Amino acid sequence: MSVLSLGNLLTVRRLQGRALPVCPDAGLLPQRPPLWNALAAPLAGEAAAVVTCVAAHPSGDDGGRGFVQWRPLPQRQSAEMLFIAPAPGEDAVPTVWDLLLTRVANWAVSQAVVRVLAAVPADGRAEAAFRRNGYLRYASDAVYERPFPENAGDPVMNLRPRRPVDRWGVQQLHAAATPLRVQQAEGLLSAGQDRGDETGSSWTEDLVLEDAAGIAAALQLRKGASAHWLRLEIRPDAGSLAAPLVQEALARVARWPDRPLRCTVRQYQDMVPAALIDQGFSARADRALLVRHSVLPVRPALEEAVQRLSGALSGSRNPTLPEPSNSMDGRRLAASGARSLPE
Repeated sequence: MSVLSLGNLLTVRRLQGRALPVCPDAGLLPQRPPLWNALAAPLAGEAAAVVTCVAAHPSGDDGGRGFVQWRPLPQRQSAEMLFIAPAPGEDAVPTVWDLLLTRVANWAVSQAVVRVLAAVPADGRAEAAFRRNGYLRYASDAVYERPFPENAGDPVMNLRPRRPVDRWGVQQLHAAATPLRVQQAEGLLSAGQDRGDETGSSWTEDLVLEDAAGIAAALQLRKGASAHWLRLEIRPDAGSLAAPLVQEALARVARWPDRPLRCTVRQYQDMVPAALIDQGFSARADRALLVRHSVLPVRPALEEAVQRLSGALSGSRNPTLPEPSNSMDGRRLAASGARSLPE
């Protein structure tokens, strides 16, 4: 459904400045504008391509046109939305939103995608519109920001780069730090993944801190065009690490270009907000994390499985033995698990 006609590309170009970012992991929102995402999609691998859909509602303002972008997360049978445009006005959301969100839902069903994830400003018109289209809130977060950290000192903590061998330890960290309902909503529980599995390479620095019990914390930093991003995950019994980890992040970012530093904190990360505020961060926005579950056709898949099993069983019969007869003796033998042998 990636739309590349000239008219649709012009719509994306005209509206991209009014697009609302709706990526659940704000730090991993593509740094290129939506038009770039649409143009680059054919060059990306099928699993990584951003999907763009343009639609028009005849009764809407500005020609009723809008677009939505999302990217698949194949390992989780999920997708996450990136942008929807135009953004809500002062009075209401654009009428084309219902059509755009319906297109996303239809695509999810056609691709056997189990869930679609998004994040919108909490308790506002945008969340109401998404809820009207089948989305449910499974968590919330807050975006914190502080100015560029000049003279932040030098890194001092014994952090090291994350390695492939750390996957199990990071999964254990995520399982300990994340409520079960959130893992289920994001498709991480069944896939046995952490949130960085599919997008870890997007972080400029992806670091872990170990103690005697395993990986105690993960710190991820990303250089951005307009702001740098920080993500922290800390084992619940290691909450005292929050303050030194924030200081460590500031020291590392101080070597980068002059940009604000932002951090998203979920409502269950109790130890992080105080550490951020102590280092000059302030809350900028509250977001609702939303999920829409797809209703996928199950019966055809079951019928196909039964047909394959029947074919396998019929192919494994011993051709030297005849089928059970229709006689009473034959039916008795078949019911008892024996075969009707020739006289």
